[in-house]
Amino acid sequence: MKTFLLAAVSLGLFTNLWGADLAAEPVEIYGTYTAGCICNATVLPAQGRGYQVVRLKRQRYFGHPTLISLIEDLGQQVFANDWGILYIGDLSQKTGGPMPNGHASHQNGLDADIMLMGIGLKGDLFLNETQREKFKPQSVLNKTFTDLDLRKWHPRHGEVIRAAASFTRVERIFVHPLIKRALCRQFAGEKWLHKIRPWWGHYQHFHIRLACPGDSPHCVSQPEPPLKTGCGEDLNWWFSDEAQQTFRKKTKGSKTPQKPSLPPQCLKLLGI
Repeated sequence: MKTFLLAAVSLGLFTNLWGADLAAEPVEIYGTYTAGCICNATVLPAQGRGYQVVRLKRQRYFGHPTLISLIEDLGQQVFANDWGILYIGDLSQKTGGPMPNGHASHQNGLDADIMLMGIGLKGDLFLNETQREKFKPQSVLNKTFTDLDLRKWHPRHGEVIRAAASFTRVERIFVHPLIKRALCRQFAGEKWLHKIRPWWGHYQHFHIRLACPGDSPHCVSQPEPPLKTGCGEDLNWWFSDEAQQTFRKKTKGSKTPQKPSLPPQCLKLLGI
């Protein structure tokens, strides 16, 4: 036995057998969704039952373990119900932090973009390597951005978003106001609708956001969404002249994003 132990140590077998567990560092989030980072993030496998990650070369497939398990669980539901496939877009970078382009949020491992394209389709929907790297999201709005394009929007989109919102770990889901309106009509009065938050853009994907997990006391949370469904006057505002003026002001603003004020832990982790 002693000989085996000495040999095992010299060959590093203990590292192979138990090292992954002993050396595992705890996951911890610092800061906010728009000014934060994540230490020891988990990798989302490139594909699984009911989902496939696209544009892998961007390396934005890291997240808190709770987010990773959420995507895997939702994929299982999509597969079991024959709802098509989830093409997974951006989560976070390996250590989180600001991305070079594309997002102000997605910095702390609690955000995920799920493409609307792929939901409601039939057949073998897994993409080959070239297709997944050149993946181009598809809008579900009409050309004038005044309503959904019913050739691209399917009731199964609603079922998938409903399933995602039904997970207690999901705090909010961002969608285009026209998608929120469609969900309010499809699922009138259902309580989970309060998690569905209208926001500009979000017509090619829906954006899941989790609440701060208990293992990260330095994670800065948002206020929880109001408990009412949000299908009344507050939704109507998004189709008002005031909303259109607000949108135009936002799009006419500076295209150079402001650098967020990151927590000291993130400055160290990101090497800034």
